Amino acid sequence: FNNHWKSKRGRGNEKSRISIAKRLKYRILHEKNHRKDTHIIVLGDLNSSYTEEPMRTLNTTGDKKEMLGVSNNLLYNLWYEVPYDKRWESSFNGIRNTLSHILISDSLFKQYGFHYVDRSFYAAGQGGSEKDTLINVDGKPFRWQMKKLFSKVIHIGKGYSDHLPLVAKFEYTEKPRYTRQ
Repeated sequence: FNNHWKSKRGRGNEKSRISIAKRLKYRILHEKNHRKDTHIIVLGDLNSSYTEEPMRTLNTTGDKKEMLGVSNNLLYNLWYEVPYDKRWESSFNGIRNTLSHILISDSLFKQYGFHYVDRSFYAAGQGGSEKDTLINVDGKPFRWQMKKLFSKVIHIGKGYSDHLPLVAKFEYTEKPRYTRQ
């Protein structure tokens, strides 16, 4: 489910995001009731931090133990995979936040079939070679650059987004992997 929810600016937008989360939750429940092992991936700009009410409404968790074993209706928020100081992909008024997300269902925690590759999640641009391209000198994402031309605002061909891209790896493996303890 690809999403772009209402921004934090404006009256009633939090209620709108909670309402959207409820509708999405019921849609996910419908899919899981039809087939418990259905793979669910919710992603996009949800304009809510991983600790806010819309995320709780969606039944998100950061506890991997809850995701293993019996089928459940929780969604694991991949932000819990990264250290606290790396939990950001946007910056507004100097405050870094997690407004974009990748949430996955319990069925994607298996180590065979189509599954999430453990600890592969990150926000591109926080380090490495892409940092020079995606981060401004002020440490914020290098958002698209606009210029006023009479009564119009136009993009001048520089910049990318006010969010860093999120990356997670998934793979398909024929047989379960066994590890020695």
